This record gives sequence, structure tokens and C-alpha cells, in this order.
Amino acid sequence: MGMNIAYESRCAKRGSQLGFHTFSGFVDLAPEERSRMQEVGRLSVSVLRKATKLVSEIMSTRDQEFAWLADIMLGSIPVDQRDFARELMASVGDRCPVRFFRADVLSNGQIAELQCPGSGWAYNLALEEFYGIEPTDSSVVRAYRSWAKDKKVTWWLHDAQHRRSVKYLVDACRRAGMDLTVHDVEDFEPEDGDMVIKRPPLPELIGHEKGRRLLRRWLDGRVELDLLPTMAPETKYLMALLRHPATRHLFTEEERALCPPTYLIDSPDTEVAFSNGCKKPIAEVFSHMRRGIVKYGGATKALRGGCHAVYNIGTASMKLPARLELMRRALSDYGSGEAWVLQEFVDARRHLPDIPRAQFVLFRPHYYVTDKDEVVMTTTIITCRSDWKVHARSDACLGLCA
Repeated sequence: MGMNIAYESRCAKRGSQLGFHTFSGFVDLAPEERSRMQEVGRLSVSVLRKATKLVSEIMSTRDQEFAWLADIMLGSIPVDQRDFARELMASVGDRCPVRFFRADVLSNGQIAELQCPGSGWAYNLALEEFYGIEPTDSSVVRAYRSWAKDKKVTWWLHDAQHRRSVKYLVDACRRAGMDLTVHDVEDFEPEDGDMVIKRPPLPELIGHEKGRRLLRRWLDGRVELDLLPTMAPETKYLMALLRHPATRHLFTEEERALCPPTYLIDSPDTEVAFSNGCKKPIAEVFSHMRRGIVKYGGATKALRGGCHAVYNIGTASMKLPARLELMRRALSDYGSGEAWVLQEFVDARRHLPDIPRAQFVLFRPHYYVTDKDEVVMTTTIITCRSDWKVHARSDACLGLCA
């Protein structure tokens, strides 16, 4: 591998080809862990479909009972494009909104969140090659080819920090015979191509004149998109819907157990129930340093990715004034249509090969949803850090699971 694929905004450590540390070999999953990863994919698609259908119906009927949900789904959309966004989300209906997605699976088998489609697909390919799997045998390339078939496919590169890794993946797909091209915003042509395999997030897409032209083509049935134009898979609100009083009945008990207890921070009096069975109002959770993760849930660019707006209110370093200020911020944002979520913190560290101390771990299975709605798990990346905030920084260790 002759190219470093780390984000351009991060310096890779000397000698690293990828921009992060790697395990010396494949990390073995126990049979029950692999089975759980496959089950996570199935459950996630079911939850995504149900949430997408609900949002579609709300946008179509403007049901006042769910005005709160419509407000936060539209909160990141430019104000002058919200009517168009309603039309788009209503048009999605009950279709599966994703072709490619990943789950961030904790060591206890629950998910912290879903990433649709997720930015780790190029790292999948690079790790496969790092461990001796040829690009021609890559499960990632096979998944893209399976969806694209012989169509003319476009990748809209909307974030320059991903340029290096995207080019790496696209070059491999082209060598495998895909008619796939990458375009920046400046040279992207909305009327060109049959399929857009990666698009900007909906707030940026709908805010750009070229994006609106592309979305009109989708409404007319003249182009395929991944993701479909709905905010349901683009926010972290999805996890909170599983237990919200107005929506929990839509999901099975198995689906509700997909993630740790997660709640919208919509009122200081909202009761939360963590796995110990105790019910506490949100204000008390913040005041008494309960074990919780607070995440920005919307899709505003500056806050939505890279763990930029994710806080562990159970750490000793986060003092009471900071916790209370965070709660006030979350409640204020909710009042203006941008919500935050509170999720129970799961401390499930484990010992791993090559690393002397127990690490915080995320398993990241990547999935492809076929034309027949079958959920195929392509690869599973393991990411670990000594810090609770696990993501692909240069001090992280990544590998592939066998």
C-alpha cells in the first residue's frame, strides 16, 4: 500500500501507512459475538424503516401530536428550504432509507449509535489490504458493485478531509470495473449519472442549488440516492425514539434493547431510567454526576461528527458548573429545534491482543442492504483507545475482526 489514507486534517505517525495503529493480525470474534453483529444489522434496518415511515407520515399529515418530532427533524435544515424538506421526507414513505451503514457496537453488544452511511468504508478496504486481502476480493468493493451493477455512479465529495481516503476506495472500485467518478461541489453535475453512491448530508445538500436540482431528479425517479432524503438516519434522535413515550410502542422489546437507555433532553423533569432500574429526572442526572453520555443529536455540520459534541458527564473532570451549563445549552437548543440526547454510559473495557492494558472498544460492523432488503455484513472493524471517547484518531488502534 503506497498511500497514506488518514484524514488530511490529521498527521499520521511516522511509519504508519493508515494514520493510526493496527493490530498485528485479525482479532477473533467469538461465535456469539459474530451472531450478535449480524443481529444488530437486522434490528437496525427494522428500526430505521419504522422511524423513517413515522417521519414520512408526520411530514405528510403535519400531525400536531408529533410536532416536537417534526421540529427536531427539520431543525438543521435551512429555514427557507423546510417546506421542500417536508416534501422529500414525506415522499420516502416506508422504504429502507439506506444501502450502506455501520453500527458502533459496544462490548456488551448494544450500539452507541448508527452511522449512515458512515465514513469508514475506505478504512475497511485499507485494512483488508493491510492484512493481505486483495482489493479484487474485498467485501467492500463487492458490496458497492452489487448495488451499482453496470450503472454510471457518482460520489459527491463534500468534505475535503476525506479526499485521500475516498480516492483510495474509488480507485479500487474503478479497477474492479465500476463506472464510478468522484466530483467536488464545483464540478458535480446533478443531471449526470444514474446513481449517487455518496451525497452530502441533507442540510448542506438542500441548501445548495446543485443539491436541490439533484433532489428534484430523485423526486422524478431519475436518479438513485444513498441515503434517501430523510433526516431519520442522519440524526442521533433515532436512539431516543426507542423509549420515548409517544413512539416506544412502534418498536419491539428486542429493538428497544438495541442501545443503552437513551433520552431526548427536552425538559429538566423528563424521567430517565438507566439499567439499574432507578428513575431520575434529567436535572438530577446532571446535578449528581450520574454515568451518562450527552451527545448533540442534530445534523449541523460543526457539531455532528468527529465526537465534537459528545460529553461524559460522569467523569471527575466535568465539574458541576460545566454539567449544568451543558444541560442549559441542551434545553435551550431543544426550544429552538435542535436537540441533544442523554445515553447511559457503558463501561465495557476489555483486554486485547498486542495491548497491555484494558481498552475502551467499539466494534464497527459495516452493512449493505440488498435490492431484496437482505442485510449483508461486509466487514467488522475493531477500534480501541485508552480514553472513553473511541474514534479513529492517530492514537487509536484499529483492526479487522475474523
